Amino acid sequence: MNLSKFIQKKVRETPQKPGIYLMRDEMGQIIYVGKAKRLRARLLSHFQGRDLSPKAKAMLGAVRDIDFILLKSEEEALILECQYIKEFKPKYNVSYRDDKTYPFLKVTLNEDFPRFLITRLKKEDGALYLGPYTDAAALKKTVEALQKIFRIRTCTPRHPTERDYKHCLYQMMHWCSAPCVEKISAQDYRASVESACQVLMGHSNETYNRISAEMKEASGNLDFEKAALLRDRLRALENIVSSRHRSVRNFKRLSSHAQAEALELGQVLGLEKPPQRIEAFDISCLSGSEAVGSMVHFFEGHPDKRFYRRFKIKTVEGINDFAMMHEVVTRRYKRLKEEGGVFPDLILIDGGKGQLSYALSALEALGLDSLAVIGLAKRYEEIVTPHGKDSIRLGSDSGALHLIQRVRDEAHRFAVTYHKKLRAAKLKESLLDDVPGLGDAKKKLLMEHFGSVEKIKKATLEELRQVKGISEKLAHQVDTFLKSKI
Repeated sequence: MNLSKFIQKKVRETPQKPGIYLMRDEMGQIIYVGKAKRLRARLLSHFQGRDLSPKAKAMLGAVRDIDFILLKSEEEALILECQYIKEFKPKYNVSYRDDKTYPFLKVTLNEDFPRFLITRLKKEDGALYLGPYTDAAALKKTVEALQKIFRIRTCTPRHPTERDYKHCLYQMMHWCSAPCVEKISAQDYRASVESACQVLMGHSNETYNRISAEMKEASGNLDFEKAALLRDRLRALENIVSSRHRSVRNFKRLSSHAQAEALELGQVLGLEKPPQRIEAFDISCLSGSEAVGSMVHFFEGHPDKRFYRRFKIKTVEGINDFAMMHEVVTRRYKRLKEEGGVFPDLILIDGGKGQLSYALSALEALGLDSLAVIGLAKRYEEIVTPHGKDSIRLGSDSGALHLIQRVRDEAHRFAVTYHKKLRAAKLKESLLDDVPGLGDAKKKLLMEHFGSVEKIKKATLEELRQVKGISEKLAHQVDTFLKSKI
């Protein structure tokens, strides 16, 4: 592909370390999130790949900037990649269908003889869902081990019969207790399933001790075959517990990573303590219509959507980002002050000195000038500080920068999503809504065929008749109505 010098430079400067990369379009929106063990190599594979699919070409053609976040391991990259995809819903992750959520373990308690299934969809169907789990491969190995340890069935029928039993390899290898032919009572079988669930939920000591006691008893009775079987079960159980502990450590490490980012940000800004609560504002007013503002709330490095707010601009005419920022900041903190709410440790404004100064003006008018406020200027990703002080430019590997970029990007996504929603609603109020006898389904056919109301207005009667699903009578009504509006 023909890459801009800016993108080529970005790729060259990307280190060969684990992390995630963020591809952005001309509006600064994240359009794709990926992870890699070696970031530069992964990016090169994107841009130097041959025989790209049309979707891949479209995505790479839309890229105007690339950011990256360095992490300690590929495991941490996987966790953060999933988090970013769920938060920002990048356009091309959705298109490629690789915006996977964490898998769950489904225990079919709604069946006579429950079994284990791995799924990414959680439903209200009477089953028990455990998880989510960060590593699908590790979960699969764990489930396979538990099925063998507790002899839980793996067959697919909801109600297995003797016919299924005759062809079951697992019961021949003593990996299934065969509840379908009453080799074990339904009550005892469910007890085995519950024991396996207890292990997955972290309550493994009781199960471990019980198997260990049974092994000693078998050995004391000189039943060495049974003792060997129980010994193997104990070893498998130890591996499962060890794997679960590693998963917990990964989550703790990621949490520590977020804490370290906040600590660094607090030090960079000279705050008394690391900012635990951060609120960020953005304005979206493409083409000067349906202008909106957004506010997102992050707690301990993660979005807390209970406190998200969106604003229709009410007092500003035309395109004036500065005045719009003044309005939304005023509305947010005037109400919070009246309600006695909890104020953030840091306010982040998407923009440079202009947006920041108007936000500061709004806070001063409310008597809230003691709140910590900064701006983030997109061009050089500089932190803009109040009262004309020098801006702060952090390195691309700075955790503090990663944190405020993440918060800023979420504010931008939230604003653009709301803006698109309002514009879509306005489009429904087009001329086509007033055409007699033209319902939503037929209107959609016309829009898909011609692409815009303007082109429909210019279409001849014969061209309208050629649209599949539009009758001659309806075509005449559309033509007559729209021609009367010219």
